[in-house]
Amino acid sequence: MHLHCYSWTGVGDDRRNEAERRPPPSSGDPGPFLASPLPPMRTCDWLLKPRNRIDASPGSVGEALEWLTERYRPAEPSFLRQVDEGRIGCCSPNRDAGHRCPVT
Repeated sequence: MHLHCYSWTGVGDDRRNEAERRPPPSSGDPGPFLASPLPPMRTCDWLLKPRNRIDASPGSVGEALEWLTERYRPAEPSFLRQVDEGRIGCCSPNRDAGHRCPVT
């Protein structure tokens, strides 16, 4: 078993550019997908991106966790604190839809 680690840091609104995030049909022109720095819509489609987009290829889950920890630690100060969670709501990712929180 081996793993591939990819990373993307950018403006969240850029992810709305779905044309660059969807791979072309198998018989189609690769279009903007291959050259785009944006992450694909589906995780599995990272494998269609050029291999230079691979940030790391750890040989074990432990090594993958180390890689992920190295990426998350610098970003940790920007994560929401509990007091902010209460102000925003426990299902803030669902703010774009009217779905009820299944926990409350």
